[in-house]
Amino acid sequence: MKKALRQTLFALPFIASSLGCAGGGQRALGVMAGTINDPSNRTLRREIMKEGLATFCHEVTVHDAPLRLVDDSPAIGRFFPTTCSNRSTEDDLISVRLEGVGYAWTNVTKKSTFISSATVDYDADFRMSGSTMYVYFRTKRISKDTFQTRVIEQSMANIVNQFSQMGDRFGQQLLSQKLQEGFTVIRDPEGQIDFSLGFVEIGKRPAHPFKSGEGRLPYENTRVEIHQNQRDVIGPIEITEDNAAIFLQARVDGGFPIDVFLLAKDPGEALVKGIIEQPSALPLNGAPIFSEVVNSGPEYRKRVPVNKGRYYLVFDNTPSAGQVAPPMGAVDDRAAVVSYLVELGKAD
Repeated sequence: MKKALRQTLFALPFIASSLGCAGGGQRALGVMAGTINDPSNRTLRREIMKEGLATFCHEVTVHDAPLRLVDDSPAIGRFFPTTCSNRSTEDDLISVRLEGVGYAWTNVTKKSTFISSATVDYDADFRMSGSTMYVYFRTKRISKDTFQTRVIEQSMANIVNQFSQMGDRFGQQLLSQKLQEGFTVIRDPEGQIDFSLGFVEIGKRPAHPFKSGEGRLPYENTRVEIHQNQRDVIGPIEITEDNAAIFLQARVDGGFPIDVFLLAKDPGEALVKGIIEQPSALPLNGAPIFSEVVNSGPEYRKRVPVNKGRYYLVFDNTPSAGQVAPPMGAVDDRAAVVSYLVELGKAD
């Protein structure tokens, strides 16, 4: 059991996509990069960051956080922040209180779900690389961190957890370890956001499977591992105006097709709730906006026109929804690795 839980990555990558300032102002900071980056100008940098920090919690709660075993490996689950608050401390740190739910997959537990919360005090600062802003959140203190296992799909692992609570204790330890890494938010002058746990050196970027399109705002650009009778949910994807579109690029490795569909807010939230509270995959609670099959091998592209609202994108490897009915062999785990890029932009 302990080995299985070690394979789950209960990290909390807090994505703050509004940090910094508007594009024109950010380019002006790039002209002054030498002055801005001077260590003695920390107070100036904190003043510049205040506007972005005002929207920090909103941005956190409209992004999921992929969970992975190690850097550059496929994600094995998601964390969905549900509540967030932040404040400045007396010693000039940013204190963030975050609560949420999530799921992850291991070969011993199969799907396991959890509820977690933590208060983290960050030393926040930024540097300019030309007109690109690197915002660093270095962890200074962690308090009130909790972790509670909700559902374990594999029945024997569930029994062991109930009697020993080993899963809760070990999950909380892993949570604290990952929170200690802090995170980096990289903001281009056009408003595009990149993110990584830990410290990213100025001028460098995290690895991604796809290149973003010009004039589009990347939402997620990564890989995920989806096992037999499992599904992965990306969202909530917030669209702030009408006549918009969600753009998807994807490639499936594994030798068999999977389903992909887009859900509106209510059926999407119901699906996430069902994943957290039920051990098995249930049918959808509402018709998808679109539903298609992504075959293994060739690159898949889709543009979905949408109006203002919140949406959830789903990769499905279950017989409970979609057109594909993958076999559910007891010892044949047909896992798919999906590389994908989700972008937001104009419909025309």
